[in-house]
Amino acid sequence: MDISSIIAAVIPSAMFLCLILYYTIWKGGGYAPKIVKTKDSAKFVALSTQTNDQCFIEDDLLLWKEFKRLKEKDLIADKKEDHSFVSIRMNPAPGENNWEYMIGRIVSNFTNVPTGFKTVEIPPQCYVTVHLNVKNEESWGPSVLRLEKYVCEKWLPNTKYEINPDSKVRAIVYHDKRGPKTTRTIIYYLAVKEKNKAVN
Repeated sequence: MDISSIIAAVIPSAMFLCLILYYTIWKGGGYAPKIVKTKDSAKFVALSTQTNDQCFIEDDLLLWKEFKRLKEKDLIADKKEDHSFVSIRMNPAPGENNWEYMIGRIVSNFTNVPTGFKTVEIPPQCYVTVHLNVKNEESWGPSVLRLEKYVCEKWLPNTKYEINPDSKVRAIVYHDKRGPKTTRTIIYYLAVKEKNKAVN
């Protein structure tokens, strides 16, 4: 086999590999979104605040510090230990810029809810979900914002889905058990619906 034959055989494979790297790592930031439909409702007990796009990073940090302080007292009974904690972004009311943001835990029921916490139950619905690894606690807020920007602006427009404005919740973020020096896994859920289809 001469050199020209080898080059002709290798180039298509190399180009295919480059395309895969471009779309999965460079262009997509390593994200691998997929559509899921939850089967069961989810119950959460959480601290809550009102925020907006401009104040979110600061408000998120303040709410997290308060939740962490109360979390150490182990106040939430009947909690499920699948994740260290969960953050929830609700959709704003029509015409409003502010939206409710919560940090809490998944529970089986709403008995013995601690003072200062609120409850929210989210029915089964359709989401786009992405797994994301982050290196430290301080980076997960900006990491989630970058992820959401990619999903909303780059990924969703090329699918048959769109953000579901009629959903009670906009996004849910599940956080794994957090060790001081370990990579933290985030599982991001954005509520979506099929385009040009009414919500049931």
